[in-house]
Amino acid sequence: MSLVRFSVGADPELLDALSDCLLSAGAGALEEGPGVLHAYADSEELIQALTLAVEDFRERVAVALPGLRVDEPELSPVAEDWQRAWLDRLVPERLTGTLWARPTHRAPAPPGQRTIWLEPSAAFGEGGHASTRLAARAIERLSLERPGSSLLDVGTGTGVLLFVALECGAERALGIDVDPIAVRAAKTNAALNGYDERCQVSDQPLQGVLGTFDLVVANMIVPSLRELAPNLLAKLASGGRLVLSGLLLEDATDLAAYFSRLGAREVQRQADGDWCALELESASA
Repeated sequence: MSLVRFSVGADPELLDALSDCLLSAGAGALEEGPGVLHAYADSEELIQALTLAVEDFRERVAVALPGLRVDEPELSPVAEDWQRAWLDRLVPERLTGTLWARPTHRAPAPPGQRTIWLEPSAAFGEGGHASTRLAARAIERLSLERPGSSLLDVGTGTGVLLFVALECGAERALGIDVDPIAVRAAKTNAALNGYDERCQVSDQPLQGVLGTFDLVVANMIVPSLRELAPNLLAKLASGGRLVLSGLLLEDATDLAAYFSRLGAREVQRQADGDWCALELESASA
């Protein structure tokens, strides 16, 4: 489909929180106007994810801040020659203390910088959002601790978390995503970084993935994490770790309790601003 502008109006004091909401739901970049945020989508799947995220955000605001306004999203077409200008706004992002995500259209990386190259695309995961950084830091540490491990990235986006794992000692990695734009982007980026022989990218659903993995990561909105919870835990090898990101600090305790009822134990919790990542393991481990 052609590029679409996804616009949401809101009271100014809500725009920062709304921005985090849209980025966590998959928006690759945002544009802010007076009392409005614009995201851009080139797939029905991304539009649906953004719409669900805004619906959830509006419900939260209605309960916690009933005097404030969040409008329903509006969609409008975008001239195709504008897409390149939008993507060119992507800049190098520090993922972890040692790794950077760098768009291929930018200048060469400085000497000594450990770089993951990303071809500009509308897929989520260029490294600029706190939820991606939190997941990347956890995956870096766990991959270094467990050389030769396997990783499953659910909702892989650009594939950046696959490459963090492989760069830090994982032996093999599989990324899955329902968005065909993301699948193409991740495959392109795997080749760019020389990982195409050690990782696979697929549009298969989580329940169709065979086998188990030492590390499983999912960076997505809380309703999706809850929906996928049983299958996420089913893909975790004995002694493995599950990393959940894309959630706000205020949601972390409830989500950890939900996974606990399914047989998972919280091992670690990390925060970056208002955002949080949980690290879980099987309660039987």
